Order: sequence, then C-alpha cells, then structure tokens
Amino acid sequence: MRSHSFTAGQKYISDDDFDESGYIPSSLPLTPFKNQVGGHASFLRFSEKALLKPIDVREKQIYEIIDNSYPQLKEFVASYLGVINVTWKHTGLESQPVVMIEQNQHLLKDKMPQRQQIFKEALSPQSIANHLSRVKQFQIEQEEPIFHMSDDEDVKLKKAQSMEQVQELAINQTNPWSMHLYKKHLGQEKNENTDEFLLLEDLTQGMEFPCILDLKMGTRQYGVFATQEKKHSQEKKCERSTSKVLGTRICGMQVYRRDINKYIYLNKYAGRQINLSNFRQSLLNFLDNGEYYLMGYVPTIVQKLKNLKQAIQSLPKLRFYSSSLLIIYDGNETSQDVKIKMIDFANCVANADELYDNPQLVSFPPKTKGPDNGYLLGLESLIENFERVYEQLGSGGHVKIKDVQPSSRII
Repeated sequence: MRSHSFTAGQKYISDDDFDESGYIPSSLPLTPFKNQVGGHASFLRFSEKALLKPIDVREKQIYEIIDNSYPQLKEFVASYLGVINVTWKHTGLESQPVVMIEQNQHLLKDKMPQRQQIFKEALSPQSIANHLSRVKQFQIEQEEPIFHMSDDEDVKLKKAQSMEQVQELAINQTNPWSMHLYKKHLGQEKNENTDEFLLLEDLTQGMEFPCILDLKMGTRQYGVFATQEKKHSQEKKCERSTSKVLGTRICGMQVYRRDINKYIYLNKYAGRQINLSNFRQSLLNFLDNGEYYLMGYVPTIVQKLKNLKQAIQSLPKLRFYSSSLLIIYDGNETSQDVKIKMIDFANCVANADELYDNPQLVSFPPKTKGPDNGYLLGLESLIENFERVYEQLGSGGHVKIKDVQPSSRII
C-alpha cells in the first residue's frame, strides 16, 4: 500500500495517483466548512460525514455527559466522535491546517466502532479524491476572494440593518461568515502548532442545498464563569434584540433560492436588527425559495420543537447558556426531513442544582431551580410563530409566492 503526502498548495497527489489498491496518505488537508452561518469558532471539513471544531474542555464534557446520561437529548445533538489533532503547516504566506495521520492513531484504536469508521472512511480513495477537489476549489476561491474582512469591512458588516441587506452566494462558494472565521483563526496560528479539535457529525451531510437557520437560545447568554464585562455586554445584546422577550434571536441564515440558483445569506449583525415586529417574517424568509413558501416543512419543525421542549422540561440540572439551535432542511425539496439540533455548549452547565445551592462556587450561579426557563421560552416563541405562519398561509403544503395575496402576507 502506497503512502503519499497530501498538502494544500503543493501537488503531492493528483487524480492519477489513485488505483484499486488504494493508499494511506500521511496527512489530510483541511478546508473551512462552507456552510457555517454563525458562531465564533472556525469549523473545518474533515470528511463527507464529519467536521472539526476547536476544542473547549467544558463543551467536550457536555457532549460526553449527554452521551452517557441524557438519552432524551441525543436526537437533538450532533454525534460526538472524539478528539482529533490538527497541525498548522506553513505554506507560502499563511498556515494550512492538516490532520497528520500518525498523530491521530488513537481514533483507529477507539472502542467505539462509529469513531473508527469515520476515520477509516476519511482515508478511503473516494474520500481522498473529494478532499483533493475541495482543496482545489478552495484555492480558486483564495485567488479570487469572495469575502475578506479588513477593519473597514468589519464596520460595514456590523451596519447591516435588515433582511434586505443580505448577500447572494454562488452554490459552490464558501459561506462568507465561515471564510471570515477561518481567516481570523489563521492569523492566530503559528507554523507547526498542533491543536485539539472536537470531531463532530456534519449535520448537512447528504444535502444538495443545505438551508440553515442559526438561533441563539435563551434569555441568559453568559456562563457561570463569565467576567462582569462579559455579563454586561451579553445582557445588552439580549435587551437590544429579540432575546429578552422571545428567548431567541437569529444569528445567521443560509437559504437556497431556486429562482436565481444561489444562496441568500444573512449574518449575525443583520440578525440583531430583527425585532418583535418582523421576527415572524424573518422565519418565513427562511422558508422562501424564491418561488414557494415551503410550508410543507412547518408541521415537522413544530413537532420537533415540541419534542425538544418536552425533553428540556425534564432536565433540571442542565443550563444551556449561550447555546444555539439549528434548523436545517435540503433546498432541493426531495426530502421532507428537517433537522433540529442543539450546538455550542461551551457555557453550558450540567450541575445547575448544585450551583444554585452553593453560589460561592462560581461567579454567576443559576438564579432558579428547575429546567432552563430561558431556553424553554425560546422554544415556545418559535413554536408559536411557526404555527402562526402556517395558519396564515394555509395548510396545503408548499405555497406559491405569487398566489399569496398581499393581505395574507406575514407582517
């Protein structure tokens, strides 16, 4: 079995290198996850089924606690597949993240078959070919940047005011927020640094046109170990957005528009401008493919939100501070499936009852006993608003936009 080095920017492997016997590369290059619409950490593509996220020890612990102790939540959480080492190789003017196979042998020896399988599949000839294709596409994007954030552009981005001020994105391009986070992360890395990343299920796997709504959940969005400054800034964001009243706000959105064969992208700064009067319309925009309002998805969305609400109500020890909820569907409409998934657990706690009884243990302990009421408020708001949209536009499946009377439009 042949061994090849596979590094972006240097053509050590080509399409001609593949044969029926296959091979194991010495390293795999990583590219940004092209469908990331929100968050602070840069996600990287590992394989067709898995992504990488910079490790946070508390977040890792929450994934493990959910795996071991809360089966009622597992359907609402991406599969946690372990920890992987990522090395930053210097190529030209900047670093390139790669997975060195020798540094990650532990995954091949993992006791969980799913984790072994994910790693082995990433080394298959077909997966390597897909890696090569992604790297080539990303290099093209690098030559003609679709998104670069200088200080001036950062200011412009923050001035986004509404859903009308969005970006169109070709279906093969990397999401602008993902590119921004990737560039920011690169600037913080030094050559030959090796960092730990969480290996997580790719929630968009198998989707042709993944449409994603990223919602910040809850009325409290700072952790128990936050600084006073962080607490104050997060409270201001809640007060100025829909978070305080609704328990949720839109942090990012990517929607496939069939009429123009492009994605429409909304960033978190525009999301913060959404208010109580247009929040429902913003949810409808998530279901707008340019030709139809995809009302056929709403019953599934509502039922899964209700199922999640029931699960959260049974969990008095957990607080999901500053976490997010993703609603995902495939814009090709061949599947009626919708995914509802909880993400971003770095500020969550699994011992809220203990911290309530012993407030001296942390800077900002939970203020109430019982389940996470702020998160539940967010779920109730989403359920109510999706149900109202469904009632107003009819219950006969997808609705042609041109057939909707102006008086029936969501305001």
